[in-house]
Amino acid sequence: MDIEMQNRIKTYFDALSFIDDSNNEYESYYTISSLSNLLNLPITVIRQDIYTLIKTTRSISFLEIEYDNIEDIKPQLLSGNLDNESLYAPYYNKSYEISLTEEEAFAYNQLNNTNIKSSHNFYDIHILNNIDFFPEDVINKISIINDSFTFQCALNITYTSPKIGTFNKKIVPEKLVYDSFENTYYLLTYENQTIYSYRLDRIIDIDLDTSLPSNYIQPDSSVFNIIPNVWGMAFQEKPEKVKIRFYNEANVFNKVKIDLACRTNGKIYEKNNYLYYEDTVYGISSFKNWLLRYGSSAIVIRPESLKAQIIDSYKKRIELYNK
Repeated sequence: MDIEMQNRIKTYFDALSFIDDSNNEYESYYTISSLSNLLNLPITVIRQDIYTLIKTTRSISFLEIEYDNIEDIKPQLLSGNLDNESLYAPYYNKSYEISLTEEEAFAYNQLNNTNIKSSHNFYDIHILNNIDFFPEDVINKISIINDSFTFQCALNITYTSPKIGTFNKKIVPEKLVYDSFENTYYLLTYENQTIYSYRLDRIIDIDLDTSLPSNYIQPDSSVFNIIPNVWGMAFQEKPEKVKIRFYNEANVFNKVKIDLACRTNGKIYEKNNYLYYEDTVYGISSFKNWLLRYGSSAIVIRPESLKAQIIDSYKKRIELYNK
């Protein structure tokens, strides 16, 4: 699944109504036609996305259309006969408890207008979500990881790395984080005074282990204060100071503020009808890929090396268009 489709899917779930199964009532809903207008996307793209979501995850459905298999109504859906039929995302009342740092809790409160409070030096939240949005094996892994947090024990994992292949390892999880840009969960550990990340989708097997490694020393929570500065889980990369200017067009200000809500160590401010973002960034390549989404609405002020990379990227795109 490409990044653009992931972003569209997130918008679908934000927009679609949630049905209360107890009384089958709803206040509002969207259709394929209205989603096309809302997102300013070709209606053929919306039709294909909805078909894919229903077929692969069953996390979106038509409110008043009965069918046993999505293939039964595929011709109607893709031809446009269902463009004005109501859509909804079934609401599953299941939760997972995830520990947040003070900065992450602050960002969560700001985004969701909540007031979660601290317990045992962490901020515990129960995330209600569409259970089918992630594969079942990912949900099972998250459940085991949260048990390891609760009982303060280690994990035995079988992990596949693109560089070194498959291996077994005993780890002590310190944080579970979600990268919304990559639509991926990561498990963080602290080993030899370094933060390491493990992608959940690359963990083949995972089990609880009640004994901790003999050399394990619990890190001070302050070592994870750099998490808001890290892009693409690049904890080992050299940090770089960035300053970006955004133009006030096409709702860019709001989009940037939402994207950067968890980047709590940086500064976001408005000046002379521009929006500025200043921060220290680990993982400049991932940061650059995020920045490119804003096209000409984003201008790099520093560093010069990033400015040169952006210019080079646009030159290569122009060359492709001229072929």
